[in-house]
Amino acid sequence: MPYGAESAWARESPGSMIANYVEEAIKELERNPKYHDETNKLVSPHVLAMDIDEEETFDACGAKFTSDGKLAIVFGADRLGSNTGDAYWHKNLEKGISLAPNIDALSFYARKGIREEYEPDIADI
Repeated sequence: MPYGAESAWARESPGSMIANYVEEAIKELERNPKYHDETNKLVSPHVLAMDIDEEETFDACGAKFTSDGKLAIVFGADRLGSNTGDAYWHKNLEKGISLAPNIDALSFYARKGIREEYEPDIADI
C-alpha cells in the first residue's frame, strides 16, 4: 500500500506529519551551518518542497536539490512519515548536495575535502 499502512501517521495526521518534516529539516539546517553556503547557492529562491524519491536514493527520506532551485524533502513511496528527522541529517544533506545539478568544476566532496583537510594546514607549509 503506497504511503504507509492504513493506521500510519501519514494517513491519520498528514498535517502534523508534514509539519514535523519541516520542523526537523529546519533544526538540521540550523545544526549544520557549514552547509549554508552550498545550500544557498543551490536554492537561491529558498523554496522547500516534498516529493517521492522515485530514484530510491535514500532509505526512508532525504534531501534533493532540484534543477529549478528547490530544496525537496524526498521520501520512499512506502516510507512517508518514517524517520522524519533524517531527511536533512548531515549525511543525507551531503548526499543531496553531491547529487545536485551543479555548474562548479569541482564536486561537493572535492570542495569539502579542500575546505576541511587542505585549507586548515596550508599556512603551516
